[in-house]
Amino acid sequence: MEFQPPAAALTAVILMIICSTAEPDDVRLVGGSGRCDGAVEVFYNGHWRTVSGDGWTRRDAAVVCRQLDCGSAVTATQRQFEREEHGFFVDCKGSESALSECRFMGVIGSLPHAVSACLDSVRLVDGAGRCSGRLEVMAHQSWTTVCETDFDWQDAEVVCRELDCGPPLALQGALFGEGKLPFGTKEFQCKGKENHLLNCSSSDRQKNTCTRGKAVGLTCSEVRLVNGSSRCAGTVEVFHYGDWRSVRELGWSRRKSAVVCRQLDCGSAVAAKQREPEGDENKQGVFTFCDGSESAVSECRISNYSGPSSDVVSTCSDSVRLVDGAGLCSGRVEVKSHQSWTTVCETGFDWQDAEVVCRELDCGTPLSLQGALFGEGKLPFGTKEFLCKGTENHLLNCSTSAREENTCTGSKAVGLTCSGPDDVRLVEGGSRCAGTVEMFYSGEWRKVNGLYWSMNKTDLVCRQLGCGSAAADKNREPEKNLPEWDPLPECVGSETALRECSIGLISYPRHRVSVICSDSLSSTIINIKLLVLFVMLFLMLIICMSIFLIFKTRGYSFTRNTSGAVQKTGSLQSREEEQQNVHRGAGEKLPVDLEQVVNEKQDRN
Repeated sequence: MEFQPPAAALTAVILMIICSTAEPDDVRLVGGSGRCDGAVEVFYNGHWRTVSGDGWTRRDAAVVCRQLDCGSAVTATQRQFEREEHGFFVDCKGSESALSECRFMGVIGSLPHAVSACLDSVRLVDGAGRCSGRLEVMAHQSWTTVCETDFDWQDAEVVCRELDCGPPLALQGALFGEGKLPFGTKEFQCKGKENHLLNCSSSDRQKNTCTRGKAVGLTCSEVRLVNGSSRCAGTVEVFHYGDWRSVRELGWSRRKSAVVCRQLDCGSAVAAKQREPEGDENKQGVFTFCDGSESAVSECRISNYSGPSSDVVSTCSDSVRLVDGAGLCSGRVEVKSHQSWTTVCETGFDWQDAEVVCRELDCGTPLSLQGALFGEGKLPFGTKEFLCKGTENHLLNCSTSAREENTCTGSKAVGLTCSGPDDVRLVEGGSRCAGTVEMFYSGEWRKVNGLYWSMNKTDLVCRQLGCGSAAADKNREPEKNLPEWDPLPECVGSETALRECSIGLISYPRHRVSVICSDSLSSTIINIKLLVLFVMLFLMLIICMSIFLIFKTRGYSFTRNTSGAVQKTGSLQSREEEQQNVHRGAGEKLPVDLEQVVNEKQDRN
């Protein structure tokens, strides 16, 4: 995602260009209670410069804490300063080892200072986000791994609270790697109410017998789905500054839902929607700015929000997922077994099984099924052979048979591509490739709002429908008797289907958009050519009929004799016979009327 400083900040600063070779050399936290909290400053050209607090997030703060060896980032806030000074906007991905690896933009102005507080006594590493990972504790100026035999659920509650995360979700040895030896020798004895792990009572073990397979792996709840049918479906809430707050978006997408599903270990995103606002919707919530590639919500930018919007809902597959594919409906098939994801072997998976997976993920029907199409996967493979009939709604509802021996290799990892759901159509246009855009949303077909519509979106719709490329589009005023809330897609340009865009709901202004795809024009041209050919044939038929009628009215007709030759009949034939009779010889019999004239003349004589 390209870095863009907040609009509000740009009004208060004058930008100056910083060459890519001129990077800050060092970082520090000042004005706090210790070296691990305070306002962020970077050393540049012989001076300590301020880091702007506009757009500053825990993702940025985590890099500072890592560089200073101060553990995990607990807070990322801003403090307003009135004096004008030189400083920097900073944009980090969160995985950098030093702030100098992030992108910088120099500024001059009255800057709010970025303020960070690090937790220099405990941290979670190698996890999906700041609230999950392998637990490490600072001891004698070095980080040591904690053994699961010395750590229980009450201890986990304290660590999650200390990191400003939600309650613990999972506690398991070696869940995030084996850690480094030697392990710490303390056994923690927390009651679960403490605010810091090192405030808990502890007892020293006489002998360190812990092995790498017992390194504590901890997942704290940073995001959750509530009021749904399971822990993997429902309204999205984020733990933000000590409270659970609803995610309130003007546009929610399956890509953003995928981040939530990924963090909750709930498989693939099946559905994403925004609830229709009810009553007073100006309640406190948070905005999340994700692009879909993040492994956890904490890697997105999160900001407080209070205004007109509504809750968002995500549904995850829970037990099956597609990974490492080009989109949400393609990838390597993995199935959850005993709380871990296992790769499926192609010898235990057929087309009927693929139909069930595509249906379960709301991805239409299978298009291709091939081993190692999306990577080889991790060994060992699952030992189940699925025996689906093709009509089931969930893969785990199918019958299975266990193979006696798991002989599958990485090259046989099932790769599956589904068609994607039929959730977009064009209506009232005379063909499937032209008309008003409709989207299947919340169980019904709704006309898409054309506000901010572009040819890029038209091209996306045409490609999704297999109708070629965009040819034309037009915004128009809608009829009055339409649904109150219309889906409003916002796309970034990398999507392969309209469903991958952020989809919000809007009631005003209510535009409608009609599009024409190139295949529609091609079929129209073919139809025109056929019409021209038909008209030409019709005109030729009319001309032939006219000629026939002209001859008919003049007494001409055409017949065939027994030999097949064309014989003329009618008045044309009579005139020809008269001419032939004039030239007949005297011995020939005269016509009846001429003989009568000769006889009458002889009688008079």
